[in-house]
Amino acid sequence: MKNLSIALVMFALSAGCEADFPEPGSDAYRQAVTDFYTGLAALDVGAHDRAAAALSRFTENIPGEPAGWANLALLQFSLGREEEAIRSMERAQGLAPESAELALLMGTFESRRGSTDEAVFHLRRALSLAGAGHLKAGYALARELERKGDAAGALAVVESLLVEAPTNLALLLERIRLAAKAQDADGLKQYVARVSSRTGGWPEAAKAQLQA
Repeated sequence: MKNLSIALVMFALSAGCEADFPEPGSDAYRQAVTDFYTGLAALDVGAHDRAAAALSRFTENIPGEPAGWANLALLQFSLGREEEAIRSMERAQGLAPESAELALLMGTFESRRGSTDEAVFHLRRALSLAGAGHLKAGYALARELERKGDAAGALAVVESLLVEAPTNLALLLERIRLAAKAQDADGLKQYVARVSSRTGGWPEAAKAQLQA
Protein backbone atom coordinates (compact mmCIF):
# COMPACT_ATOMS: atom_id res chain seq x y z
CA MET A 1 0.00 0.00 0.00
CA LYS A 2 2.69 2.50 0.94
CA ASN A 3 4.30 2.20 -2.52
CA LEU A 4 1.40 4.20 -3.95
CA SER A 5 3.17 7.22 -2.43
CA ILE A 6 -0.11 8.91 -1.58
CA ALA A 7 -1.59 9.87 1.73
CA LEU A 8 -4.62 8.15 3.09
CA VAL A 9 -7.64 10.36 2.68
CA MET A 10 -8.70 11.91 5.94
CA PHE A 11 -12.06 12.76 7.42
CA ALA A 12 -14.11 15.81 6.46
CA LEU A 13 -12.97 15.82 2.85
CA SER A 14 -16.50 16.83 2.04
CA ALA A 15 -16.40 19.98 4.16
CA GLY A 16 -19.12 22.20 2.86
CA CYS A 17 -21.00 19.23 1.33
CA GLU A 18 -23.97 17.38 2.68
CA ALA A 19 -22.43 14.15 3.97
CA ASP A 20 -25.50 13.14 6.00
CA PHE A 21 -23.50 12.60 9.17
CA PRO A 22 -25.28 11.41 12.29
CA GLU A 23 -25.76 13.87 15.10
CA PRO A 24 -22.45 14.40 16.98
CA GLY A 25 -22.48 12.48 20.25
CA SER A 26 -25.00 9.92 19.02
CA ASP A 27 -24.25 6.20 18.93
CA ALA A 28 -24.40 6.31 15.13
CA TYR A 29 -21.85 9.11 15.05
CA ARG A 30 -19.46 7.29 17.38
CA GLN A 31 -19.80 4.14 15.27
CA ALA A 32 -19.06 6.08 12.09
CA VAL A 33 -15.94 7.68 13.55
CA THR A 34 -14.78 4.33 14.92
CA ASP A 35 -15.31 2.62 11.56
CA PHE A 36 -13.52 5.35 9.65
CA TYR A 37 -10.41 5.48 11.79
CA THR A 38 -10.31 1.71 12.30
CA GLY A 39 -10.37 1.32 8.53
CA LEU A 40 -7.72 4.01 8.12
CA ALA A 41 -5.36 2.40 10.63
CA ALA A 42 -5.92 -1.09 9.25
CA LEU A 43 -5.32 0.12 5.72
CA ASP A 44 -2.08 1.77 6.76
CA VAL A 45 -0.65 -1.45 8.21
CA GLY A 46 -2.02 -3.80 5.56
CA ALA A 47 -4.70 -5.45 7.72
CA HIS A 48 -6.94 -5.82 4.69
CA ASP A 49 -9.79 -7.85 6.18
CA ARG A 50 -10.24 -5.45 9.06
CA ALA A 51 -9.97 -2.44 6.74
CA ALA A 52 -12.54 -3.92 4.36
CA ALA A 53 -15.05 -4.58 7.12
CA ALA A 54 -14.72 -1.13 8.66
CA LEU A 55 -14.65 0.88 5.43
CA SER A 56 -17.50 -1.09 3.85
CA ARG A 57 -19.63 -0.49 6.92
CA PHE A 58 -18.70 3.19 6.89
CA THR A 59 -19.65 3.70 3.24
CA GLU A 60 -22.90 1.83 3.74
CA ASN A 61 -23.86 3.98 6.73
CA ILE A 62 -22.41 7.31 5.52
CA PRO A 63 -22.54 7.09 1.71
CA GLY A 64 -22.24 10.87 1.34
CA GLU A 65 -18.70 11.12 2.77
CA PRO A 66 -16.16 11.00 -0.11
CA ALA A 67 -13.21 10.15 2.16
CA GLY A 68 -14.81 6.79 2.95
CA TRP A 69 -15.07 5.91 -0.73
CA ALA A 70 -11.54 7.13 -1.44
CA ASN A 71 -10.02 4.98 1.28
CA LEU A 72 -12.11 2.02 0.16
CA ALA A 73 -10.68 2.59 -3.32
CA LEU A 74 -7.15 2.55 -1.88
CA LEU A 75 -7.87 -0.79 -0.28
CA GLN A 76 -9.41 -2.23 -3.44
CA PHE A 77 -6.50 -1.05 -5.58
CA SER A 78 -3.96 -2.55 -3.18
CA LEU A 79 -5.77 -5.89 -3.52
CA GLY A 80 -5.64 -5.78 -7.31
CA ARG A 81 -9.35 -5.03 -7.66
CA GLU A 82 -8.67 -2.14 -9.97
CA GLU A 83 -12.08 -1.76 -11.62
CA GLU A 84 -13.77 -1.69 -8.21
CA ALA A 85 -11.25 0.90 -7.06
CA ILE A 86 -11.99 3.12 -10.05
CA ARG A 87 -15.73 2.89 -9.41
CA SER A 88 -15.22 3.81 -5.75
CA MET A 89 -13.03 6.75 -6.77
CA GLU A 90 -15.67 7.92 -9.22
CA ARG A 91 -18.17 7.82 -6.37
CA ALA A 92 -15.82 9.89 -4.21
CA GLN A 93 -15.18 12.41 -6.97
CA GLY A 94 -18.88 12.75 -7.61
CA LEU A 95 -19.28 13.81 -4.00
CA ALA A 96 -16.27 16.17 -3.98
CA PRO A 97 -15.69 17.22 -7.60
CA GLU A 98 -13.44 20.14 -6.65
CA SER A 99 -10.98 18.03 -4.65
CA ALA A 100 -7.48 18.20 -6.10
CA GLU A 101 -6.40 15.36 -3.80
CA LEU A 102 -9.03 13.01 -5.25
CA ALA A 103 -8.03 13.96 -8.79
CA LEU A 104 -4.40 13.24 -7.88
CA LEU A 105 -5.38 9.89 -6.40
CA MET A 106 -7.37 8.95 -9.48
CA GLY A 107 -4.45 9.96 -11.69
CA THR A 108 -2.13 7.81 -9.59
CA PHE A 109 -4.45 4.83 -9.96
CA GLU A 110 -4.66 5.26 -13.74
CA SER A 111 -0.88 5.62 -14.00
CA ARG A 112 -0.31 2.46 -11.97
CA ARG A 113 -2.52 0.45 -14.26
CA GLY A 114 -0.87 1.83 -17.39
CA SER A 115 -3.69 4.09 -18.56
CA THR A 116 -1.46 7.01 -19.47
CA ASP A 117 -4.01 9.21 -21.24
CA GLU A 118 -6.47 8.89 -18.36
CA ALA A 119 -3.68 9.53 -15.84
CA VAL A 120 -2.64 12.72 -17.65
CA PHE A 121 -6.25 13.91 -17.72
CA HIS A 122 -6.74 13.48 -13.97
CA LEU A 123 -3.31 14.86 -13.06
CA ARG A 124 -3.89 17.95 -15.17
CA ARG A 125 -7.21 18.37 -13.43
CA ALA A 126 -5.55 18.02 -10.01
CA LEU A 127 -3.06 20.72 -10.93
CA SER A 128 -5.83 22.95 -12.27
CA LEU A 129 -7.90 22.55 -9.10
CA ALA A 130 -4.99 23.05 -6.72
CA GLY A 131 -3.07 25.69 -8.62
CA ALA A 132 0.45 25.67 -10.02
CA GLY A 133 1.94 25.40 -6.54
CA HIS A 134 0.80 21.79 -6.04
CA LEU A 135 4.23 20.23 -6.49
CA LYS A 136 3.13 16.63 -6.00
CA ALA A 137 0.49 16.80 -8.73
CA GLY A 138 2.80 18.73 -11.04
CA TYR A 139 5.71 16.35 -10.58
CA ALA A 140 3.45 13.35 -11.20
CA LEU A 141 2.06 15.01 -14.33
CA ALA A 142 5.54 15.74 -15.68
CA ARG A 143 6.61 12.12 -15.19
CA GLU A 144 3.42 10.85 -16.84
CA LEU A 145 3.87 13.14 -19.84
CA GLU A 146 7.45 11.95 -20.22
CA ARG A 147 6.25 8.36 -20.06
CA LYS A 148 3.78 9.21 -22.81
CA GLY A 149 6.61 10.52 -24.97
CA ASP A 150 5.76 14.20 -24.54
CA ALA A 151 9.14 15.47 -23.39
CA ALA A 152 8.27 19.06 -24.24
CA GLY A 153 5.12 18.86 -22.14
CA ALA A 154 7.02 17.39 -19.21
CA LEU A 155 9.61 20.15 -19.46
CA ALA A 156 6.93 22.83 -19.56
CA VAL A 157 5.32 21.47 -16.40
CA VAL A 158 8.62 21.33 -14.51
CA GLU A 159 9.49 24.87 -15.55
CA SER A 160 6.08 26.13 -14.44
CA LEU A 161 6.62 24.46 -11.08
CA LEU A 162 10.02 26.12 -10.78
CA VAL A 163 8.35 29.51 -11.21
CA GLU A 164 6.36 28.72 -8.07
CA ALA A 165 9.22 27.02 -6.20
CA PRO A 166 12.52 28.23 -7.73
CA THR A 167 14.71 26.80 -4.96
CA ASN A 168 13.10 23.37 -4.75
CA LEU A 169 16.03 21.00 -5.08
CA ALA A 170 13.99 18.02 -6.32
CA LEU A 171 12.57 20.14 -9.14
CA LEU A 172 15.97 21.55 -10.04
CA LEU A 173 17.43 18.06 -10.23
CA GLU A 174 14.48 16.94 -12.35
CA ARG A 175 15.11 19.87 -14.68
CA ILE A 176 18.76 18.82 -14.95
CA ARG A 177 17.72 15.26 -15.76
CA LEU A 178 15.38 16.42 -18.51
CA ALA A 179 18.06 18.71 -19.96
CA ALA A 180 20.59 15.88 -20.00
CA LYS A 181 18.09 13.53 -21.64
CA ALA A 182 17.33 16.12 -24.32
CA GLN A 183 21.06 16.86 -24.78
CA ASP A 184 20.32 20.50 -23.96
CA ALA A 185 23.80 21.73 -23.08
CA ASP A 186 22.74 25.28 -22.29
CA GLY A 187 19.88 24.21 -20.05
CA LEU A 188 22.10 21.67 -18.34
CA LYS A 189 24.77 24.28 -17.63
CA GLN A 190 22.23 26.79 -16.32
CA TYR A 191 20.51 24.43 -13.89
CA VAL A 192 23.67 22.70 -12.71
CA ALA A 193 24.92 26.18 -11.78
CA ARG A 194 21.70 26.87 -9.87
CA VAL A 195 22.01 23.63 -7.93
CA SER A 196 25.74 24.08 -7.34
CA SER A 197 25.06 27.35 -5.54
CA ARG A 198 23.04 25.35 -2.99
CA THR A 199 25.41 22.44 -2.39
CA GLY A 200 27.61 23.93 0.30
CA GLY A 201 26.81 21.17 2.77
CA TRP A 202 27.05 18.30 0.27
CA PRO A 203 29.84 15.70 0.42
CA GLU A 204 32.57 16.26 -2.16
CA ALA A 205 31.66 13.03 -3.97
CA ALA A 206 28.08 14.25 -4.44
CA LYS A 207 29.29 17.62 -5.77
CA ALA A 208 31.58 15.86 -8.23
CA GLN A 209 28.73 13.66 -9.42
CA LEU A 210 26.59 16.73 -10.10
CA GLN A 211 29.33 18.24 -12.25
CA ALA A 212 30.05 14.98 -14.13
